Amino acid sequence: MNTPAGLIALVAILAIMIILLAVLALVVVKALAESPWGVFTVSATIPIAMFMGGYMRFWRVGKVMEASAIGVMLLLLAVWGGKLIYENADWSKVFGLKDISLAWAIIFYGLAASVLPVWLLLAPRDYLSTFMKLGTIFALAVGIFCVLPNLQMPALTKFVDGSGLVVAGRLFPFCFITIACGAISGFHTLIASGTTPKLITRESYARPIGYGAMCLESLVAIMAMVAACTMEPGVYFAMNVKGEAAVTAAKITALNFPVTVEHMDALAKQVGEHTLFGRTGGAATLAVGMAQIFSTVVKGRWLDLWYHFAIMFEALFILTTLDAGTRVGRYILQDALGHVWKPLGDTKALGPNLVASGLMVTGWGYFLIQGVRDPLGGINSLWPLFGIANQMLAAIALCLAVTIILKMTIRAPVSAPAQTKNPQRAGSETGAPKRSLAFALIALVPLVWLLAVTFTAGVQKIWHPDARIGFLAQVKSLDEKLASLQQAEAAATTIGEATAMEAAAKAVRANRTLRFNNLLDAFVAGAFLTLVSIIVLLSLREWFMLLSRRKPVVLHETESVWLPDYAVIEGGRNFSGAAGTAALTLALAKELSGEAAIERAQQHATVSECDHAARGDKTAQKIYLEVTEQRFNGVRRCC
Repeated sequence: MNTPAGLIALVAILAIMIILLAVLALVVVKALAESPWGVFTVSATIPIAMFMGGYMRFWRVGKVMEASAIGVMLLLLAVWGGKLIYENADWSKVFGLKDISLAWAIIFYGLAASVLPVWLLLAPRDYLSTFMKLGTIFALAVGIFCVLPNLQMPALTKFVDGSGLVVAGRLFPFCFITIACGAISGFHTLIASGTTPKLITRESYARPIGYGAMCLESLVAIMAMVAACTMEPGVYFAMNVKGEAAVTAAKITALNFPVTVEHMDALAKQVGEHTLFGRTGGAATLAVGMAQIFSTVVKGRWLDLWYHFAIMFEALFILTTLDAGTRVGRYILQDALGHVWKPLGDTKALGPNLVASGLMVTGWGYFLIQGVRDPLGGINSLWPLFGIANQMLAAIALCLAVTIILKMTIRAPVSAPAQTKNPQRAGSETGAPKRSLAFALIALVPLVWLLAVTFTAGVQKIWHPDARIGFLAQVKSLDEKLASLQQAEAAATTIGEATAMEAAAKAVRANRTLRFNNLLDAFVAGAFLTLVSIIVLLSLREWFMLLSRRKPVVLHETESVWLPDYAVIEGGRNFSGAAGTAALTLALAKELSGEAAIERAQQHATVSECDHAARGDKTAQKIYLEVTEQRFNGVRRCC
């Protein structure tokens, strides 16, 4: 639209990425805290990925499918090995890390993964994540249809009035920011605009690919809800409410969702955990639901193995998104810092790399530590912020979409790049025909809905008078309680009873921590509202200038890249039947893994051997490194 809008959008994207990565890291921490089996299994994925990186770099260059098959087998062995760790008292203590220790470990991992060469850790983890994610989602879908589990969660509960135990607030707007990527995802706009146009041979394919991808994302969300709702409601709430075991069980039972400490302890033992109370974040809930479905398929066996397989599957793709997101944020940040001081924009230099990576990790790491230390679990405050931020990014994308559609409907019949850039195609491209301005409603209507949802949620999270919802109301409530807590601490100190003194001091610290967290969250929510408001106002001005013809219509389109005739010829062999399906599946797997791109690059280098000046000295290893760097250099992937 214009330079100010671009700068504000850049700040908004970085801020949203920081919250996104912090929430994802918090989900992993809550799932793995004091879980020696889970910590061992997920930790094992790092040396496995590094082994795969060396295998593809030095031994079998570019053989992604082979390395991925070996990696998957090693991952399954790691899940089984975690059981041995859990059953050994000494090793169980070593890997049974507290949540704060796990948080710091993930922070250092994120920094290392962003700095290390992509072929060593990021790329192989991505290959593992791709196949494990697709395979597990497919297996879960098949399992649901085989088991046809009964949904135990009531279709409607009293929590629609805003008194929810997990997320407080009425159905509108909080339902629409709690379900994020499964409904509409702003973060996906960064991905869709980055690579899809470079991969399709016809523009008309963008619609089925785009809609198909989001339908698949919605299917994943639906299956996650099915897995959660097949659990006993009391168990679900006990896992997602922070607090002491007995107090939590009594509170949930009083709401007509019966659960006992004994039942939760028995379930924890069955899945190989010390406890399942307070496993906020959703990862453990989904893992229990998935494990129960998979276990039912095999007649009730291996519930613990299925549970930790699900935990490994979730943590694997979340950590892959974490290290890739940190690297992407580093690229964006270096691009911006390069305009301030050019050396900072050098993505190959170690110094600027460390500076930008450190800034990104410090950003999401701060919010991660804040969430871990939050006495209420962190998810209650950070997840609504993540939902608001994610949907606001979608609103920014729709503002841009409305602007582009308006320009396309009122511009001249032929766009500049389509006129004479390609003599062979001259006359074949006449630009988009003039169309009605009503086409802008395609993006404008969902934009209005998103703004209504996100602004309502943002305003309520800041200024709602209910302390369970509004950040500032919670601060006021905590201030009112602080005096009595300090008096209790002073009284305990006077008496000299160690237990009472420790409990009183802990209550005061929790009060101050919650107060600071709520003030910070209110500031972040206000910043998001401000940034998006500026974008919307700039968009409205742009639309007015365009419609009133006070501003010339300029479309900054890149020049069309025409494929050779043989590349756009469709048809050919008939791939019907089992053999054709297998061939297409293998071809798709090679495309998803990136092995096909490596093979194309190698073929291109072979064809160009006669041009020694252009080819240089490109060995198979160098080609592999170049293609891998290109694959991960930019905003190209999400979850």
